[in-house]
Amino acid sequence: MKLLFPLLMSLLPAASVAQSQLPSPQPNNLNLPFVLSVIGAFIASFVVAKLYVWPTLRSLPRYNALRILASLHAFRFLGMNFVVIGFVSPALSSAVGDQIAWGDFVAAVLALFSIAALTWRWAFAIPIVWILNLWGTADLLNAYYKGVTQVADVGLFGAAIYIPALFVPILLTAHMLAFMLLLKRGDVVEQYGNSQSLKDLSHAFQHGPHETRRRVERNSPTNARSSAR
Repeated sequence: MKLLFPLLMSLLPAASVAQSQLPSPQPNNLNLPFVLSVIGAFIASFVVAKLYVWPTLRSLPRYNALRILASLHAFRFLGMNFVVIGFVSPALSSAVGDQIAWGDFVAAVLALFSIAALTWRWAFAIPIVWILNLWGTADLLNAYYKGVTQVADVGLFGAAIYIPALFVPILLTAHMLAFMLLLKRGDVVEQYGNSQSLKDLSHAFQHGPHETRRRVERNSPTNARSSAR
């Protein structure tokens, strides 16, 4: 017994060291309120795009419509804040923050090039817009993938949590609309001029898209000729 007690006492420090070396359990990555907020933002973005944004965009010349959508992505310089300690938690992986930040930076630069190319009708304007939307979509999806697989707690995003929760769903919806415009053949014919389209957009916000469509049909030249007869 005199030999056994010192032996047990000598094993206690080794056991405590071995226990401290065990990997600490990772926090649960599924944050239900955050997931619900992202899903809700996607649903709201799709509904608003379908009811109000898309009917107006498709009535504009394709270059003008694409320029409006590219303007949204010019604000993606905001993503550079993922490498600013204080805006995000110091515990956020620098590899994840750097990849998100510089991916958004490239997308914002491409957006500015797209706006310039579409404004001055450069010959390679459409290819630049394709590159913007392909890169931008891949970057946003990769950011979500990195967040799910490499960020243990969404609270590490800090103030930047509003970017994946609100800003990214809006941007992905804008990419979807841009692809729909890019896949259309030729330019979109504008029937009633830009001022009429703006009036229709205002009317749609006040009375809904169906009432606006009936209003446009009543004011169309075809109906005017039929009424005259």
